This record gives sequence, structure tokens and C-alpha cells, in this order.
Amino acid sequence: MTTYYKLNLVLLGSVILMVFVYIFLANFVVAQKYGFNLRKNELNALNAQARSLNNEYKSDQDMEVLLLFAQKSGMVEAKDIDSILQDRDVALSP
Repeated sequence: MTTYYKLNLVLLGSVILMVFVYIFLANFVVAQKYGFNLRKNELNALNAQARSLNNEYKSDQDMEVLLLFAQKSGMVEAKDIDSILQDRDVALSP
């Protein structure tokens, strides 16, 4: 009878040990996934910021091309105007 008692204690101890190992490994896996998702979110935020900056840079380049075209065409910047529409015309002509 003492053999069964010792065997039951050994089995109980191994079950408790396996439960602790399972809890530890499950917690470790969840922590790894959480860290991965956190890094993924940071990467997505940085990519969105990079796309935004890239779009601003392209917009600035487009404005620069437009400014160079206007300067080459002899256009000047208009100052103190109320509207580009005046007297049912699209723009004022000299």
C-alpha cells in the first residue's frame, strides 16, 4: 500500500510540475506575441509617417516645378487681390 501512496505522490508532483511548466510557457508565448504586435504597430506608424513625409516631399517638388514654369513664362506673384474671378473673367488681363 505504501508503494501506491508513493506512486500517487510522484504522479501528483509531476502533474503539478507540468501545470507550472505549461503556465510558464503559455505566458512566455503570449509575451512574445505581445512584443511582436507592439513592434509591428510601431513599424506601421513609422511607415505611415514616412509615406506622409514622402507625399509632402513630392508635393513640394510639384510646387517647385510649377514655380519654375511660372518664372520661365514671365508670370509674377499677384499681391493684394480679392478674387481671381472678376467681371465674369477667369483672371485679370492687362
